Amino acid sequence: MRIVQKHLSNTWKKLVVTFKKSKYQVVFLFMGMAALAWWLARVTAKPSRASYPCMQVAFPLASAFVIHLMAFTGSWLSYRGFKNAIHNHRYFTAFALFILVLLTFSISLFIPSGEISGNPTGPASHPSNSPIGEAVGIFPGRVVWVWNPFATDNECPNYVNRDSILDDQDDVWFQDKNTNQLLVSQMVSKGIRALTDTEKDKDAWQAIFEYHNQTRNKGNTGYQAGEKILLKLNRTSTNMATNLDVHTMQRNDMYDRTLLAETSPQIVLAVLRQLVYNAGVAQEAIYVGDPMRNHYQEEQEKWSAEFPDVNYLGTNIYHTQVNITGNDRTPVRISDEPLIFYSDQGATMSNAVSDHLYSIYEEIEYLINLPMLKGHMLGGITVFPKNHYGSQTRETAAHLHSGLAYNREGYGKYRVLVDIMGSEYLGRKNLIYILDALYAGPDWGDDPVRFRMPPFNDDWTSSVFLSFDPVAIESVAFDFLRTEFDGENPYTNKAWPNIPGADDYLHQAACETQWPDNIIYRPDASGEIIGSLGVHEHWNNPIDKQYSRNLGTGDGIELVALHLDTIDPALQGNQFLSEHDVEQISAYPNPFTNNLTVVSPLIRKGAALVTIHDVNGNLITRESISENNAGTVQLMLGHLPPGTYVLSLHQAARKESAVILKL
Repeated sequence: MRIVQKHLSNTWKKLVVTFKKSKYQVVFLFMGMAALAWWLARVTAKPSRASYPCMQVAFPLASAFVIHLMAFTGSWLSYRGFKNAIHNHRYFTAFALFILVLLTFSISLFIPSGEISGNPTGPASHPSNSPIGEAVGIFPGRVVWVWNPFATDNECPNYVNRDSILDDQDDVWFQDKNTNQLLVSQMVSKGIRALTDTEKDKDAWQAIFEYHNQTRNKGNTGYQAGEKILLKLNRTSTNMATNLDVHTMQRNDMYDRTLLAETSPQIVLAVLRQLVYNAGVAQEAIYVGDPMRNHYQEEQEKWSAEFPDVNYLGTNIYHTQVNITGNDRTPVRISDEPLIFYSDQGATMSNAVSDHLYSIYEEIEYLINLPMLKGHMLGGITVFPKNHYGSQTRETAAHLHSGLAYNREGYGKYRVLVDIMGSEYLGRKNLIYILDALYAGPDWGDDPVRFRMPPFNDDWTSSVFLSFDPVAIESVAFDFLRTEFDGENPYTNKAWPNIPGADDYLHQAACETQWPDNIIYRPDASGEIIGSLGVHEHWNNPIDKQYSRNLGTGDGIELVALHLDTIDPALQGNQFLSEHDVEQISAYPNPFTNNLTVVSPLIRKGAALVTIHDVNGNLITRESISENNAGTVQLMLGHLPPGTYVLSLHQAARKESAVILKL
């Protein structure tokens, strides 16, 4: 037995030497100790941090280190027990301990190699730059990100004086003084051109309609006169009041969430201008609203001042066509038959097997979903499909919550958002995906907050995202949100986008192999099974934000970043304009020809600058004018092409005004 003991002793020493010589194991020891110390220090003080991306990356390494340490210690103790058993002639015990030595040492030697490779994308089940699904679009998988920090006022305090009803004491994100309408319009213009690789907005819309109609087997046709289109807003904060005249953004007494991040009024106006002036859609064919809710009355006044013939939707608490008051609201009604069918057949969502939608979804030919970039306490994030919780017709959407990640964490679970994305009426009719990220919020009912990550650097997000691929743009939104809302943002400790399985619906929308074994997604009455709806992927890192098509390594997402971080000198220092302020400025004749007369009391009060932009924010002309008692100036405009223009009057004292011109 001494020979056996000596042989085992030599074997043990060789194993130890082998372990010491392995650079990988040495690196693992130091990394494991560091990860364990960091994890304990962070999570012990605040247990909720365990869900943060950084903690979920550290945990596999820390846990592997603990397992390795326990196994190594166990093997050492077993070896000592083995020697004592041999010495005391307890051979059966010695044999058992010998087996235990081999087992525990093998675990200590080999398990780290499998555990050390923590997922670099945090809670996401797919590693970075590993796309799944089939990219779609004129340029498959393309997502355009337009960022212009001048579009929003970084100094906006986002404050409402709740002790007063005086609007002039409010200074909040959705007011025109804090969001530059001209620059927002320009961002949308540049975005659609980059998405379609065209030089003119009219050509971009022609390409948009032709591509969409091809995907719906309508042929290579553009927009046809009379076809209806809906701009679906996000208005979670509003109630279903019947008296819309007093329903304002500043004073929403029912919910008292007057600063809540929702679709900005400015991006709605920018899209309306594109549809009417560049896409050739008649105002009468356009519908705007959130069918379950009412948008605010001052929004109605803002949009209808330029587009009085657009149909602005209104509803009431009974979802009927009666008792709607306010400024020319178009009532909504419920579809006669259910229009969306849930593929789990009621097993998940309180026996809900289907839902009626608002009949507007049957009537329209095209849909533009306009959500705002936000996190969500139940779904992780709330972007395009989640915005359609307001498209079904029950008084709330609570019955759909069981189909979200918070109620069923992890991967491979039924996800109602996949049914919504594949729906004939909700997903398939979507013409183009436009995500309002001028401001962004950590939760559905929270105020917008500034972002730390570059390029925002403690500023509002000031962005617009556009795509044809519903999965790709949702995946990009997910990467932005899960990175920013990791529990460490100084303005919020929420980390909802990092709920385990928050992106499970994107996996399933992208690829059938990700579906649960007992689920076949077929959300329409026809029973047709949906295929891949787009491509899902995570970026390489939050700094570079590169996807596989950017890197040339795969057929996934291409993120086209347009960073408009310079501003027209004519707008520098005078960027926030108040449109339609006819008391401060007037121009005639309107429609005008070559000559234009501008009249304003502001001219009598000092030197000013007159600028004229087209509706896309492109500067046409600017002219300095001197103070004069008449308050009148004559402009020679030459031969401008027919269209709509914005004339603005700027003064150093920040008394700005603007008026719409027609030629």
